Amino acid sequence: MSTIATLENTVTHLEMLGYRDSGMMGTVDNHHPEAFHQANLSDAIARVVTLVRKYKPSVIVTYDENGFYGHPDHINAHRVAVGAFHRASDPLLEDGHQPHTTPKLYYTAVGQSQFMEFGRRLRELGIDGPGGRSEGDAEAAADPAAGSEATQGETAAAEAEGAPTPPPWGIPDQLITTVVDVSAHVEQKRQALWSHATQMGPEVFFAKLPPEAFDAMFGREQFRLVQQAEGEAGAFQW
Repeated sequence: MSTIATLENTVTHLEMLGYRDSGMMGTVDNHHPEAFHQANLSDAIARVVTLVRKYKPSVIVTYDENGFYGHPDHINAHRVAVGAFHRASDPLLEDGHQPHTTPKLYYTAVGQSQFMEFGRRLRELGIDGPGGRSEGDAEAAADPAAGSEATQGETAAAEAEGAPTPPPWGIPDQLITTVVDVSAHVEQKRQALWSHATQMGPEVFFAKLPPEAFDAMFGREQFRLVQQAEGEAGAFQW
């Protein structure tokens, strides 16, 4: 997300790591020497370890292993955040700050049922999603191989039972551990999307959503708790 988008979400502290956008996977921007995709992971993790020790968070939130949809910067963000989550507590790693153990690590997530509902609402509104078809339409969605193993397993099980095929994006609903009501901040989310100029414009399906539909679709955020520090159960309720 751009710096402007971050600031519009009223983030109180913004730390820049010094990398540039890598572009979508397979583009020439991937190879720029300053692209995050080209970053030395050890160096990037060390930078974030210092920030974790500085701010002492109760929770770290990042993308899953596939960066949600395969964006190279999202994938690297996952690698760096998970590495920092583990290494920040290591007393043998010295950087001038005291070690810090973050109680919980979450991945951002969207349940498959939410994707299916999203697709249904787009169809009702007559809006095409990515690829010219409504998001959540399993027959028109991306290659299922791009999804997680859990997603592929759900798809195979649904086909065997004759049930509706889950979309290849998202994760099985039962893996969602946390849902946060962000309806009070949904307008800030809309403004942040619009400030991401390289990926937004009047023809993008987000821009075609009526305000009331956008509010209904993006008023909740879902997360998956993937790691919890030993002895920290109940230490931070989120």
